[in-house]
Amino acid sequence: RHKIDMVKKIPILRQRRSSKFDQFFSKSLELKPVAAALFRCFLPEGPNACAKQEALTRIDRVRTNAKLEQRRRDIAYEMDTEELGKFLLCLEHQSSPDELMISRELHYLADNIATYLAERQPVPSIISLILYHGAPSPQPYPIHPEECFGWPEVAMQYLNFKFIFIDLNKYSDADLLKMGHCAILLLLLKHGRDGNFALGHEEYRPVFEETIAVLGDSYIYSMLQYAESLSDGEVGKKTYQFIEEILITKTDT
Repeated sequence: RHKIDMVKKIPILRQRRSSKFDQFFSKSLELKPVAAALFRCFLPEGPNACAKQEALTRIDRVRTNAKLEQRRRDIAYEMDTEELGKFLLCLEHQSSPDELMISRELHYLADNIATYLAERQPVPSIISLILYHGAPSPQPYPIHPEECFGWPEVAMQYLNFKFIFIDLNKYSDADLLKMGHCAILLLLLKHGRDGNFALGHEEYRPVFEETIAVLGDSYIYSMLQYAESLSDGEVGKKTYQFIEEILITKTDT
């Protein structure tokens, strides 16, 4: 009993807590048309052209260290390409500022490399994308590894890893509507705190209808569940009503 009490006093590494946005983020990006569209929009030139659904394989990467602490990426895909070899594409969701974001991403990167080495496999090229829609914007903490150092200009000469930080607040609704099957996800995350969609319903409807036709009607249920989950009831009501009105066709009226 005494030993158990002593163990309970050992400090635990702070884990990132799940947010109300995480389930919708994960559910959406488990769908290959959504993931492929996002990769085509935000990967560097070269890998983005290879981001086709048939090249993507969803993987589940969980690593447990000696202290039984688990670290798990939100979403990860392997992408096999003839031109550039294999990639590991990692997507993380950041709904609020976090001073430890870079540290967490570096842990994930090390875990990914360790897993391939332990399996005696060649380590693929790893690209990490962080999708941010928090307030304030820009995030007040470092978003690139070199920014954590006292002399960033020196650190940049020796660091060989980069993260792609995507701040949805910097994109207009019109810009997001051009991003294909990931547009609904990005729009609903962006407005998850205000419910203030900037354009007329007719401008959203074609993209929503085209995406639902590809993803299936079950995605409508996911969208409405997401709206109901928003902790601000007024924002949830506005978002739910927006989705309903967008998906009402002329034959329904």
